[in-house]
Amino acid sequence: MRLTTVILIALASAGGSLTGLRDLVTTQDLAAISSLKQHWEHGWEEGWHLSKAEFKDIDHFHPGIVLTWERQVGADQVTRLDAFDLDGSFYWGHETTSRDGLEVARGPIQLTADGQRTFRVVVHLGPKRVPVLGGLTTDQEILFYELHAFGQGTVRSVYRSKLNFTIGPDGPIIVPADAELVFGPPVPAVEQRRRTPP
Repeated sequence: MRLTTVILIALASAGGSLTGLRDLVTTQDLAAISSLKQHWEHGWEEGWHLSKAEFKDIDHFHPGIVLTWERQVGADQVTRLDAFDLDGSFYWGHETTSRDGLEVARGPIQLTADGQRTFRVVVHLGPKRVPVLGGLTTDQEILFYELHAFGQGTVRSVYRSKLNFTIGPDGPIIVPADAELVFGPPVPAVEQRRRTPP
């Protein structure tokens, strides 16, 4: 491993942005990017393969870096997109799970600046296609939504709802009133945001 990579990993392990990510994407040093990410994100699982590292807009007129990761989990193909500002600061993340070529789950994941996973929304999808946007197009039916709360890199609690959860950098924004805790202990940040019926 090159000295530059060792220094970048040490900086990532100390927390904060992924300093030097821009240079690694420019040189397409996928092995060094993978090492950097593994040391930065707490709970990063084995088996992820970095398939693409590119410069592209990560928001409206907002240039950045998008890393595309893939891994096989049993019969499921999981794809993770991570977006970073050009300075290496985390901007957004999104995971998609497919089985037999059909998307079965998708949703955003939030991380802190120092690589701690906080929350993930998972939209579970069925096989039927249903009309959306006033019938202009179709999408897969939504079976239910889950909000995963992390602790030390792993899922500690799961809430389930018929309605969508909304998360941001500071935690849950919208928690539907019907959200049911189906795994783990109650999460104060989630309970405080629970919407009460009118």
